[in-house]
Amino acid sequence: MFGSELIEVIIGIVGLFILLSIVCSAIREIVEVFQKAKPYYLHRMIYEMLDGEKNTDLVSEFYDHPEINCLFNGMVKCEDIRTMRKNWWKSGGNLPSYIPPRNFALAILDMVVRGSKLNNQTTSATSPPLNLLNARTNVDSLPALRLRRAVLMAIDLADGKYETAVKNLEKWFDTSTQRVSEQYKRHTSKIILVIALTIAGSLNINTINLIDYIYRQNTASHIAATGGNANEITPVPLGWNRSIAPTVENEGQREWLRWLGSLVGILITAFAASLGAPFWFDLLSKLAQLRTSAKPNGGHGENGDPPPIQASPSVQQASGSSGGVAPFQEDDEDSEGGYDGEALEVTKDEDLPPTIGGVEERSGR
Repeated sequence: MFGSELIEVIIGIVGLFILLSIVCSAIREIVEVFQKAKPYYLHRMIYEMLDGEKNTDLVSEFYDHPEINCLFNGMVKCEDIRTMRKNWWKSGGNLPSYIPPRNFALAILDMVVRGSKLNNQTTSATSPPLNLLNARTNVDSLPALRLRRAVLMAIDLADGKYETAVKNLEKWFDTSTQRVSEQYKRHTSKIILVIALTIAGSLNINTINLIDYIYRQNTASHIAATGGNANEITPVPLGWNRSIAPTVENEGQREWLRWLGSLVGILITAFAASLGAPFWFDLLSKLAQLRTSAKPNGGHGENGDPPPIQASPSVQQASGSSGGVAPFQEDDEDSEGGYDGEALEVTKDEDLPPTIGGVEERSGR
């Protein structure tokens, strides 16, 4: 163990949750290909902004505008708009999953100035030019009251600048799409939860069983590592061919309690997998740091001694070793005492000052 058995058990469970979260997210993306829920929620927002309950033709003409129609293939009929609102499958059909805010703003202003229908009059060179004066003059042509009010505010707050009015409409559209994003996230969370329940229930992925299993196997592994007698490592408790609840000492435990334990463990697994892989990756990184700080002896050696001090890179490079300064080495021929620099000038005996008392001269002894 790396300091704490509990931390290692949690890390093992978190790793399982990460795997399940990735699998659930991948299945959700496959479902979205056929369901097309994102275009549905975007269309529902457009439907409300244009007051589609009373102005279905206006919604259809909005999707037929060149700024919007270029984002998807096909045509949108009024009957399709009505039935799409009541579709339990929440399918957006062939509608676009994203509309740039500028495309929306330009389409609305163009519909205000030149009319919402595509005909020879609205597409000819004699049609009025796009400017704020024409937009404010023709704003009454919009049948949707909320849309009319938003366009008036965008024009009045633009200080006579057409681009500023476009920016104001873009901000209004962005604010609405934030609400759509929250709705889509909630819808996606529900689908992922259903997918996680299906996987956990079909494979009997019981978090309670797995915690018990990981703890027992870690204990058995450490007993075996220390030379003790450990029980044989058992298979991972997955699938319905095994016990549906953790091992208990009381064999007379009621059967419904065992089923309840299995149900709770599966629900915990499904809920954890629905939180998403990013959440568990964050938690795993924090647990890894906690496990590192929980090493025995506070990171010191086996006897509790502090780790050896390593030499700095400059000293290691100069010494040619990784564990301190290199020992003193003598040169082969040119140096005496290990000094390999240039020789200093030697003072002759006759140049030395006389000593007090003189020097005894050795004579043939």
